[in-house]
Amino acid sequence: MGPTPRTPNVQPFCSEHRGIHTSLYSSLPQEAVQFLEKAIWFKMVGRTDDARAIFGDELKRFEKTPVVAIEHAELEFEAGKWGRAWRILHSRLIDLRKSHEDLDSPEHRLILLTWAMLGTRHRGDLASSAREIERTQVWLGNVPVSDYSDIQASCIRRYVIAYLFTMLYNGYKNTEAEHLPAHDRLDSSGSKIPWGGLRQLRRSLTERGMFNEANALFRVEVNRTPPEHRRLILEEFLREVASLSSYRGKEFVEAAVRLQWASTHVQLQATSSAVEEFSKSELAFSRFCDRFDITDKSLTPHMQALEYERLSCIEGPVNKLKSAEELANRFEAIDGFKTGLCLSTAAELALDFYKAKSLEVFRVKYFSLQTRLETYDVDVSEDICDLVHHHVELSSATLGGLVDRQNALEWIDGFFTQYPHFSAPVVLALLYRSKESLLKGLRRIEEARLAGQKATEMEAFEPSLGKWLHTGQTYPALPLRSTTDSADPHSQDEEEDESQPFYWSWRDVIGDEIQIQERVIQLVLTWLDDEIAAENPALKQFKGITAHELKELVFTEPKMVDASKEERYSQICTWLGEPPRGERNRRLFCLLMLRDARQTHLENKKLWELRLAELGHLLELEKRLPRVIRQNFRRSKGSWLAAMALTHLACLESVSDFTDEKSMARLLDAETYNEFALDELRQQNDQARVAIHQRSGAQICMLKITRLKQLSQQAASVVGSSTGKTVFSSPDAHGMILPAESVEEIMKLRVNGIDKAKEADAIFSQGELHASRSAGLDGITNRQNLTAFYGSAYTVHKAISLLLAEPGKPTAETIKSAWQWVQKYKARSLARTIGVRIFDPPELINKIMASPETASLYQEMLAMQKKIEEATPTARFDLRRQLDAHLQFMKANHDLLRQLIDLREATPFELSDIASIEAQCGTQVVLADWFYLPGYVVGETGKLLLFTANGRSETTMDLLTTTLEDVTAWQKAYLNPTEYIDYQEENLDKDEAREAFDKMLGGLVAPLAHHTKAGKLPAISEQHQAR
Repeated sequence: MGPTPRTPNVQPFCSEHRGIHTSLYSSLPQEAVQFLEKAIWFKMVGRTDDARAIFGDELKRFEKTPVVAIEHAELEFEAGKWGRAWRILHSRLIDLRKSHEDLDSPEHRLILLTWAMLGTRHRGDLASSAREIERTQVWLGNVPVSDYSDIQASCIRRYVIAYLFTMLYNGYKNTEAEHLPAHDRLDSSGSKIPWGGLRQLRRSLTERGMFNEANALFRVEVNRTPPEHRRLILEEFLREVASLSSYRGKEFVEAAVRLQWASTHVQLQATSSAVEEFSKSELAFSRFCDRFDITDKSLTPHMQALEYERLSCIEGPVNKLKSAEELANRFEAIDGFKTGLCLSTAAELALDFYKAKSLEVFRVKYFSLQTRLETYDVDVSEDICDLVHHHVELSSATLGGLVDRQNALEWIDGFFTQYPHFSAPVVLALLYRSKESLLKGLRRIEEARLAGQKATEMEAFEPSLGKWLHTGQTYPALPLRSTTDSADPHSQDEEEDESQPFYWSWRDVIGDEIQIQERVIQLVLTWLDDEIAAENPALKQFKGITAHELKELVFTEPKMVDASKEERYSQICTWLGEPPRGERNRRLFCLLMLRDARQTHLENKKLWELRLAELGHLLELEKRLPRVIRQNFRRSKGSWLAAMALTHLACLESVSDFTDEKSMARLLDAETYNEFALDELRQQNDQARVAIHQRSGAQICMLKITRLKQLSQQAASVVGSSTGKTVFSSPDAHGMILPAESVEEIMKLRVNGIDKAKEADAIFSQGELHASRSAGLDGITNRQNLTAFYGSAYTVHKAISLLLAEPGKPTAETIKSAWQWVQKYKARSLARTIGVRIFDPPELINKIMASPETASLYQEMLAMQKKIEEATPTARFDLRRQLDAHLQFMKANHDLLRQLIDLREATPFELSDIASIEAQCGTQVVLADWFYLPGYVVGETGKLLLFTANGRSETTMDLLTTTLEDVTAWQKAYLNPTEYIDYQEENLDKDEAREAFDKMLGGLVAPLAHHTKAGKLPAISEQHQAR
């Protein structure tokens, strides 16, 4: 027989205590102490379930003893289980209060501090945390570090973290709290160094031989030391570790310290140094494992942390994503405490890939990883702050993609219902800002305004960050590009601003044009006054300038534009672009906001040339912005490129003659910037603006076609003049004589433009469909608002115009395509009027249920819908995505199910649908649609078109002689006159109404005589107008 299989990491005992609360061991019998130490050992070597079993079995009868409750909560906390740890201590506190025990004893203070710290993230409870911080200040304020007990040292560890969370999530301001433990360390200015007492306390614990306690405190000390200043304390502590030759855990502590050092190198972007330190950490930990016969290092928390941190050093984005996924899968399987971080990292990388490559597989992967991450946040870690942060990132991703915005909004509303006790204002502000953005994207403006107001209220509790916010990974550790020790050019000589982050002055005004203008003027005026007072000679001309004068200079009005004012404005921008030391990021960001606010103002005033110049300056400024600004405002470049394209097109709005070189240069500039903008917007996955600029691309193609036709007509006129004959085009442009090369170019432009219009329409259609998911009037209103914002009619206008720009007589294929675009517009009109998903027709359902295959799919759809209705709103996001995928499968594989879903989604008619209608009603049907197509350029006359279609012959299109003015005049006289006696339509009863109709509007219906025959049922649609 072979050797008996060994349980990994089984060695539970050593002669030294592993715990850091040994002064409380006297409250337990010796046997219970041994079990407690065994549980602590199991925690160190990754056997968390075995440790839990000890607390649930051998230590069960001691669960109310403070040291057992403290260590049990510590086990769950270090395993990443915030909710479990909080409940253990919460239950103990209930018992303490019931029995009226002394809550001021050190062990009970530690329980309260840990409970409060956990509650900040698990429940958003900041009041309890603030209260315990202040109680601890009073208790330990005058205690010298040499007198600290092990329990007091642990209280300080929990105190620091509770303070940071409370400051971050509630804007808690208590600078004196940063000087506990009491200390005398001063900086160069003579001021006390924040958290300076941590080093002195750690040294005192080491000197007294309390090395486990010192090691636990050291993690907090490193966290509170800026990365660039950590080297000295890391080297010092490693020397202290090396000096303890008899300490059997020295390799474990060395491994932990070197892992912290490696993480610091990652934060400082020194990758090769980080790789070296990771190796040293793993080597030290291997020696520790060999000493204690630990056979499976991968289970241990140390190796889990090391493997996660090592992701930062992996070269190549593909390898990073693959490694992050593999690590997440492995950690999920062993319930690793870094599971959430690995899932979050993998999700972020997948989203970056999707933005960069536009490959659907990465989008699917991103949502899959986000689903797993949310399950982890809700069911495993129960860290509600993380849950919110991750969902805000998800909402941002859905905002660009259009499709899942309604689902993301439903989640946010569900969160407020599901977690009514959650009260962390800074975290709630993130949710309300996310809600505001989603509602704005859905064009629910009033609701967005209310959400924005709520966010502003929450943001009043802004965190006071100071200079040292190092609570986690504050540097981009996992960029898609390869990371090396050489920083990118934008980070050379980069410096931190001396107080708050560069964006802090803008947090409450972003999105409000007027408030941004006011903030720009306020900051610029303050800095001008300061530097003029310091006698800066370059600013003498601005001495005494008022806020009103400065605003007139920056945000100029059309009647006030002159060269001297523009020169003074330029001087202010130059000055802002050369900031003093310690002000770089803040001044450059202000310059960015100033120029951006000005270009928006110039757009509103239609000062196009000035706006183009301002946008050019912004694009140049973007190239030299510090990395930290560019990374936080990545979308700006795409917005400015897009604005350049749209502004060039705006300059052409009043142009009717495109034959001159200036107009052509404008068109080429518009096209160039439009393509640059599309590249940026695709990378950002900003689908709404991709659609807008694909439509702009279609418009540019149509204007180029117009120019070619005008040039051909101009050339024909010149030839006609030289021969005594003038060649004119026919009224419908079909008879225009075009050179062969122009015909070829027009056909290329036409195909390209139609393709762009199709992509734009597909994106807009998806956005409109998902926006109208709400039942009843809300769904109709939401769709109306969004359709109006998208200007979907303009897409149809451009597509049909491009189709009819075909040289010569329109082909049957062209007419069919134009008819299909009319159906798209008609379907949108119907959806705007009656909404979507109104009901499932009984006759169609009967046919579906008659087939076992389609019946099964239909019933599965109903079951999924029921599951969504019964689920909590926060659980519906992924369920709705599953339903969408199921509906797409139904639609793609079965005609009856396709008909059902088309009806639900107000999908446009196809010719095959007419045949289906004929089969159902037993007679031939002719579908008639009138459509008004406005002129494309200034001075061009619009066209009234009549389309007919049936299931058996080609689609037809007639250019009608009736004008839109005739239709409007008849409607005003007989259908909706401004003056009437009894009711508005009373004039319809008069004989003259029929006579006037025949005379003025007979041309609307005359072609129907050629397209309908006896026995055919005409289905007449209302007139549609692309506007």
